[in-house]
Order: sequence, then structure tokens, then C-alpha cells
Amino acid sequence: TCALPIFKVKEVSVKICDPTGTVIESGACQPDISGQNWQYTATTEIAALTGKVVTAKATDNPGHSVEAAVTLE
Repeated sequence: TCALPIFKVKEVSVKICDPTGTVIESGACQPDISGQNWQYTATTEIAALTGKVVTAKATDNPGHSVEAAVTLE
């Protein structure tokens, strides 16, 4: 038995882009106390959210990554 789950998420990052793909802000998320949920707090004020694309990338202990992007309406 491993002390650390093999496929546990070890890091999550977020990228916020404008509709042309220009990065407005990006950074690392922080895990909550349980380690199951991750949070990102933006530091740049974005006047209009419509059309912005938020991409989250999660990486597990072996180094496998998955990304998901959402366009804000």
C-alpha cells in the first residue's frame, strides 16, 4: 500500500484569455484543507467577462495532465 495515492492530483493551474487568445492572467490554484478542491483567485480586474476563455489544467502524481476550457457568456 502506498502512503500517497498514485493518481492524486498534485497541481492545478488556470489561464484566463481574451477572445483572441491573449493571456490576461494565469497562475497556480491552491488546494483546500481536504486536498480535494482547488481554488484560484484572480488578481487582475476584468471589466467584461463575456467572451473570455478560462482554461484549467490538472496534473496527477505520475505527470498525466488534462485540460478543460470554458468560454464565458
